[in-house]
Amino acid sequence: MTAVLMFLTPDFGDTGKLVYAYISYTVLGIMYSGINLPLSAILPSLTSNSNERTVINTVRMIFAVIGVVTVSAGTMPLVKAFGGGDQAKGFLVTMILFSSIALLLFLNMFANTKERVKAIDEKPLPMREGVKALKGNVPWLIMLLMSLFLWITTSIQGQTSIYYMTYYMKKPELIPIVNSMQLLMIFSMVIAPFVVKKIGKRNTIIMGSVVSIIGYLIAITGGNAHSVPVLLAGLLISGLGMGVGAGLIFAMMADTVDYGEWKSGVRAQGLLYSAASFGVKVGMGLGGALGGVILSMGGYVANSTAQSESALAAISFNYLWAPIIGQIIMITLLLFYRLDKDQPVMMRELEERRNSSIAM
Repeated sequence: MTAVLMFLTPDFGDTGKLVYAYISYTVLGIMYSGINLPLSAILPSLTSNSNERTVINTVRMIFAVIGVVTVSAGTMPLVKAFGGGDQAKGFLVTMILFSSIALLLFLNMFANTKERVKAIDEKPLPMREGVKALKGNVPWLIMLLMSLFLWITTSIQGQTSIYYMTYYMKKPELIPIVNSMQLLMIFSMVIAPFVVKKIGKRNTIIMGSVVSIIGYLIAITGGNAHSVPVLLAGLLISGLGMGVGAGLIFAMMADTVDYGEWKSGVRAQGLLYSAASFGVKVGMGLGGALGGVILSMGGYVANSTAQSESALAAISFNYLWAPIIGQIIMITLLLFYRLDKDQPVMMRELEERRNSSIAM
């Protein structure tokens, strides 16, 4: 409902419409968080098996990528078809369609999802007790920082894609091609669970990050030479590397919930996931702001037909070097992540505690 309301165009005058847009967008963001947080936080309750968590979240992320690409590619044709020349009407009807599909999917999930892993004490958890699960939870802190830096650099790159293809490569026709390459991430997401069984989640993400860095370095070479084939080949390789980690981060966050319970006796998955989600939103906000600052420092001029050398350098940095820096930071953080080794002992002891609790 809130998504549909956001696309209404009430006759409130210019100021009224602006206020309406701010309020409706803010309410939509709040409602989305109210859905997305439980959707993420429920993963540790679905299964205690680490491999099953990896598969579940991989499937989730595969359909997320399909959804993003479908909406990105299909929105404007639907707007045109439903609007018949009236774009406002087209967007409204399109959003009603998208919202109806989303509602049916959410209701289906609600009706068919069962929590199988229960906390030893299922009483409501006060905030002051939940915080105990954060104390000494180094794996959770690593995942929080990793998500923060990943989204900072991803946001910087994402907002610069159009500028890079338009001004640096002088080929704006590449924009839809580059955007559609997100679908290639599905391939690496599919194979990630099999790799995890061999080398673990941490090492799988490190491997993906190394592949991604190699891809970006190839893309930089292609960009500097203005070679479209080399640029696209580099972006393809980097996307495959990124896809490996995309399906694992939330599964690893679920493991940190178990770790917090193991160390403190408190299972606070809602608090841990909400704090991590806050880190993601902070990262997106900082990335958006930082990317704009870098472009401004480089002398980027909006809507100009040509940009200075410093502006082009800033655009190149945002689009290709920033994600490399993000991947290097992720690898560095993951070198201190030891939970994969502790997990067998941790899960065995937690299972013993739960069985003892049931017996009592």
